[in-house]
Amino acid sequence: IQEYYAAQRKTGRFIPLTAVNEAGTVLGHLIIRYPQEDDDTSVRFGFIIVSPSLRGRGYGAELVLLAADYVRAHLPASRIELGVFENNRPAKHCYESIGFRTCGRHETVLPVGTWICEEMELLLS
Repeated sequence: IQEYYAAQRKTGRFIPLTAVNEAGTVLGHLIIRYPQEDDDTSVRFGFIIVSPSLRGRGYGAELVLLAADYVRAHLPASRIELGVFENNRPAKHCYESIGFRTCGRHETVLPVGTWICEEMELLLS
């Protein structure tokens, strides 16, 4: 994954974050990226992953909140967007509890079938 991220990190428009506990155990991971090369007002969170053994304990919400705080403190963006598959109700609930709201929907063709992806946004003040 480090090799995959290396070229993207050089652009300065791609920030991978990994959450670890005091013992160094990985709790979760996400990326922050600018989806438009010429637009600094919006960033996109992606690859939001929490260790399966730790799901349902609030780590996902904490990870996304910390990433949003990072955006507020260090980046010029005024909007955060992300996508969540319609069938991933726990993740959607997590994002809604933080303040993300659905702003669109589209179909995504995957090897396992066609899934509906809900686009969500959080407007930063």
